[in-house]
Amino acid sequence: MPDKVKFALVGTGNMGRHNAQRVITDGRGEIVAICDSSGEAAERAAAELGVADTFTEIDALIADGDFDAAIVATPNIVHAPLSVALLDAGKHVYCEKPPASDVAGAEAVAAAADKAAGRFMFGFNQRFDPWAQHVKKMIDAGELGDIYHAQTQWLRRFFIGTFGTWFTDKELAGGGPLLDIGVHRLDQTLWLMGFPEVETVSGMNYDCLAKAETERTGKSYSVEEFSASLLRFANGASLILQASYLSYLSLDESEMNTLLMGTKGGCLEAGGVLRRMANHDGRSTDTVIARFDESPVTPMGHFIDCVLDGSQPMCTAAQGLTVMKILAAIYESAEKRREVSV
Repeated sequence: MPDKVKFALVGTGNMGRHNAQRVITDGRGEIVAICDSSGEAAERAAAELGVADTFTEIDALIADGDFDAAIVATPNIVHAPLSVALLDAGKHVYCEKPPASDVAGAEAVAAAADKAAGRFMFGFNQRFDPWAQHVKKMIDAGELGDIYHAQTQWLRRFFIGTFGTWFTDKELAGGGPLLDIGVHRLDQTLWLMGFPEVETVSGMNYDCLAKAETERTGKSYSVEEFSASLLRFANGASLILQASYLSYLSLDESEMNTLLMGTKGGCLEAGGVLRRMANHDGRSTDTVIARFDESPVTPMGHFIDCVLDGSQPMCTAAQGLTVMKILAAIYESAEKRREVSV
């Protein structure tokens, strides 16, 4: 195994550069090539990162680039074809969320990852939150009993910076806040619950506030602004998921929170603070946990671990496909205005 992993950065936007910095900070990897459909963007990123080799086509990168692994951080619509091409070429691949812009893309990635020599990982980074790592250990140890219901949300009140960009273009992104940030809360909560089988979903999507903002700003917006859904699991459990770019939310309310309700106790996380709820001998108790003993492991650090030691990443392509099928079912339910099977 190499002592240092040589990375190609595919996509030089915000998340691409963020992940490049994760590699640099970790110290066990280096960015050796840049690929972006915009030659100017590739050259700018190369100058900032001190990289000599730049490419504008994935085929050229694969043919002429000297690298072990790639970070795919591009518009959602090309997550799947780029990941598949890199996996087929024998490279390790770290792909940003969402898994793809549709289920077919996620299926293609899962199939390619299943037969690939390289390691593949989706960037489901909220599994690595210290509180989530702490709660996962509690659940696996049986401390909360069986999780029968969960609620999770990521609600942004006035997130209009993406109006007029690919993030809010349905053709390029595949969806709005449900696919962009709701995917994190969905994946994290499914992981905490042990990925139970989803039987049906009932979803509603809205764009009433966005329409007013497009008229005010003149910037295009073709995805949902707010999504709310109910998932029913085969084991009898349930999950409520909400995500928004625009909503009338109290300014002092946490954008993100997760509630887990178990047969022996519950947990509520908001703003990085965890509250554990229990009933003992006829009285109720809450325990607030603001610091965690779990060692900090970054998503990129975990991926580099797997590349170096040959282990399988915890965020698999198969799980990404499951998440994508659920998201697609929520969109279908919202469009048909009825509950649908997954």
